[in-house]
Amino acid sequence: MVYTVTLHQGLVSPPPVSCTLFLEKVCTSVTICCQLSSIVPFIGDYVRIVCTLSNRYCKSLSTGSEDEDMALACKMRYLSTKVNSLKTFVEENCLDKKSVKWEVATDSLEFPNISEDDIRNLTCGVYQLTLCPSYIQEYLEGDVDILVHSEFHGLIRVKLQSRHVSSRQYLLWIQFSESEITAWYCRCRAGARVVGVCSYVAAVIWFLAVGRHNREAISSIQDWSEFVTDAAVIDESEDSDDSEVEE
Repeated sequence: MVYTVTLHQGLVSPPPVSCTLFLEKVCTSVTICCQLSSIVPFIGDYVRIVCTLSNRYCKSLSTGSEDEDMALACKMRYLSTKVNSLKTFVEENCLDKKSVKWEVATDSLEFPNISEDDIRNLTCGVYQLTLCPSYIQEYLEGDVDILVHSEFHGLIRVKLQSRHVSSRQYLLWIQFSESEITAWYCRCRAGARVVGVCSYVAAVIWFLAVGRHNREAISSIQDWSEFVTDAAVIDESEDSDDSEVEE
């Protein structure tokens, strides 16, 4: 089955172009054949065409419950109208200054007893939750402390190493009560969000609520660095031996 679609953009230059969409095996795959130089001005139209055909003929990407999806969408829409109150609180009280009284948290830190399902409700999805064990390794392997404020009960601060830039670290704050996480704020690019949480905040919450009580979940993370060899310490004699054999 072949569809040929011609799009007209009035007086827009270059002239109208044609895009042939091949739908194979009951339209389960879509291929757009067009030169890059001519597709750029009309990419929006092509995307809408592909999405329309995919929605009509392809299987749904979501296999969850429609009611649950609608509930999550309503929740996210409601949260999008909120502001990050903890961000304002941190800035007004200068809680990022070294002069503020913070104390190193002990192993007996009283943190809400929440499950991974509860954390998933905070993250509004599973993406950040799947990254938690690997992200928290920066805390376990590095010189990082979880700090508790000496005056404001239920407020902690953590500085985590960036997972993308080795020279950068992010401060984050988490506020909680006896039974739930009430607010969060991180200095990373997405850290002030209120619709879900960033991966750094999710990692700290996951560690305090789940990981520290189940170290096997963290130790199961593969350390790929053990398979990397530093080129500066490679024995040159090995290379010379290999070259002699090849000759």
